[in-house]
Amino acid sequence: MAKAGDFLRTSRNIVRSRFTKKLERVAQEAFTEAKKSFEEDFNKHQITQELSSHVSPSPILKANGWNRRGSLFGFMGFNVGSDPIQHLRIILDNDELGLRFKLNKNIFKRAVGILGELKSPTPEDLEAGGAKFEGWGDGRSWPQVLEDEGIENLAFFLGDKEIYGRSQEGTQVEAELNPGKHLAKMDYLGKMFKKVEKRFIKLLKEGARKR
Repeated sequence: MAKAGDFLRTSRNIVRSRFTKKLERVAQEAFTEAKKSFEEDFNKHQITQELSSHVSPSPILKANGWNRRGSLFGFMGFNVGSDPIQHLRIILDNDELGLRFKLNKNIFKRAVGILGELKSPTPEDLEAGGAKFEGWGDGRSWPQVLEDEGIENLAFFLGDKEIYGRSQEGTQVEAELNPGKHLAKMDYLGKMFKKVEKRFIKLLKEGARKR
């Protein structure tokens, strides 16, 4: 004859299993919606748009005091024919390096009130995925450099599609064309990651309450 304790443990396991499956569905829905919102922010960001369109003169460079022709793509020295934004999208979609969610395995412990979290790529993830400058730089990812400190030597940039650099959209010269100018640091992925992480938690909690 089954003991009362065995019956209670079996009942608890069934409840946990059902709740976990329910939470997995809710989490997947929350992740899909949060990621969609992130992608919208990513696609409309000025850095994304300028590196994709190769617009010249660059509005970003102009805002930093640059008064000549030249694209952001050319100033950052990407190789002609490369697509840093598409490369970044591939990293962000990667199951191991990109945006992914993780459910809390201890959700039934009283001390734990967090159902799960969204994991954003770290600077090391972006580096491992190859989102780096091409032919120069110290190995850090280019989004991290843009956000942490910006890029020096804007004063020495000559932007013109008739001048051959690695990008064929500009090159660095010896003379200062715009003395003292540099590309100041800008908000990019870091700010968007914080926003999508908060949105995921909000959607996850709302979804769990509804079901």
